[in-house]
Amino acid sequence: MNNYPSLRQLQYFIALADTLSFSKAAERCFVTQSTLSAGIKELELILGAKLVERSSRHVFLTPLGKVFEGEAKDLLNHAETMMARLRGEEAAISGPVRIGIIPTIAPFYASDFFETIKKAFDQVTPLLSEGLSDQCLERLRHGEIDLALIALPYNTSGFETATLFSDPFYLAAPKGTVRKKNISLDDLNDMDLLLLEDGHCLSDHAIGACRLQQRKSDQRHRLSSMGSLLSLAAQTNRMTLITDMMRPLIEQQGHRFDMIPIKPDGPARDIALIWRKGSFGAKIAGKLV
Repeated sequence: MNNYPSLRQLQYFIALADTLSFSKAAERCFVTQSTLSAGIKELELILGAKLVERSSRHVFLTPLGKVFEGEAKDLLNHAETMMARLRGEEAAISGPVRIGIIPTIAPFYASDFFETIKKAFDQVTPLLSEGLSDQCLERLRHGEIDLALIALPYNTSGFETATLFSDPFYLAAPKGTVRKKNISLDDLNDMDLLLLEDGHCLSDHAIGACRLQQRKSDQRHRLSSMGSLLSLAAQTNRMTLITDMMRPLIEQQGHRFDMIPIKPDGPARDIALIWRKGSFGAKIAGKLV
């Protein structure tokens, strides 16, 4: 009888391949570093080949390790799908549901989404983790979360996707600086706007949806939260872009800003729920969308 790798060993290896750090991989797998290291060594013994090169400062995959990484991910995804099917479509949905959510949605919509889940599934406990869009989708791909809440447009190939609602953009202008009731896209391009730093999809969406000619590289400031951005805008008497769900931030600023509609196109981002086909998350999503 052949000696096959265990799914746990594959999980250890994928975590190490993703992080290239034994300590970070162990943290992701909720085990000690020695346990993870032993699991990797056992995996290499079973395969009869070296998957990982180790030095005092660096960890990297061998050529065979890079090939095996794709195979291991396929096996884990297949195991996840198989288990979801074995649970049965009519089985009671209960227990924790792990949800990844981006920082420009979490403070404004997470509680409403939790309420929606609890109304649909009274035996489910939502567990939230924040991350940027690429981080959420990577964790979803590896089975570390069941659902992801991100904003579109974004590349979600390989996943099931459903748009929940549209979140329109507004110009957030310090009180009295803009006299118009609404502004055009051409007006925006004449304005010196503050935007979030690189890596935040809200900034990409603002540039794309509002057809801005300026780029994030033009920004001298590197801010990662809308709260910080609005505080800076208030201090410097400058404008920025905000979405409809972020209205509470205007209240936190003591109503020092006007939210001015952008007409006639009404640019917006779409808030979307993402899941793996055939997974536990798919059963949750099926009742929510």
